[in-house]
Amino acid sequence: MRTRSLPGAAGALIVAILAVAAALMVIRQPFAVIYPPPELRSFEMVPTAIAFPAFYAGPIQAGNVVDQELRLSPDDGAVRVWLGPAQVGVLTRARIELLDSPRGPSRRSGVLDLQGQSGPVTARIVPPLRPSEVGDDGVAVLRVAPVEGSQAIRVGMAKGKTYRPGRAFIVGQAAPEDQDVMFEVARELSPGGVWSVIWSQIESETLAVRAVAAAAPIVLVAGLATCVTGPGRRRRSALLTFLVALAAATLVVVDRTTLSLMPGPDFNPTVFLR
Repeated sequence: MRTRSLPGAAGALIVAILAVAAALMVIRQPFAVIYPPPELRSFEMVPTAIAFPAFYAGPIQAGNVVDQELRLSPDDGAVRVWLGPAQVGVLTRARIELLDSPRGPSRRSGVLDLQGQSGPVTARIVPPLRPSEVGDDGVAVLRVAPVEGSQAIRVGMAKGKTYRPGRAFIVGQAAPEDQDVMFEVARELSPGGVWSVIWSQIESETLAVRAVAAAAPIVLVAGLATCVTGPGRRRRSALLTFLVALAAATLVVVDRTTLSLMPGPDFNPTVFLR
């Protein structure tokens, strides 16, 4: 009976580990952004950790609203805005809503407590909007307002860039064209959507660069180990080295890609819009 060679057995094991790891990476994938692309945010591309509003609009008293027109798709699963009480340390309550138009019905809404310093608030959209729940061209309205009877709030604003899909309105007045409510949207992808993102990166050669960077040190170390093995094992060791390096590089590339699609701590939901 012929036994399987070491490279063949190792190759099969590596392929199996790779398949399981890739499947787990897709399953754990709830959102599609840490750093949303420009079309999913109203401000310039900067690392989330240092992103902050240009200024805060307010105080916004109960009975008044701040609206932001924005383009949403059925894949959008969360939206983040910057809110806080107008007076630091005072407890107040704010309502976040998604409407299909400024005077249209509320499609999703949620209420949260605000106290202390102003900061990012992540609203999870449960479930994501259907195409019929947004206006023409997918443009919806994000509305922020104090709950009736609550203290005033203030809303973080972006400045210096025009968000083309829509404009901001503060207490019924259009904001200047270069000002918008500061927001970013998290897109929620299906497994098929995840692979479409990965494929787009393959086509743009981004993954090829990552693969080379991931594989180079592994190949170097394994190649040195191959050189010191006996002459009879060199071919087999070289093949095993190649399989290990290929699997390791693929795992790193897939993991880096899916992690770039994962939400960071800043995208943990603060409020649910239902």
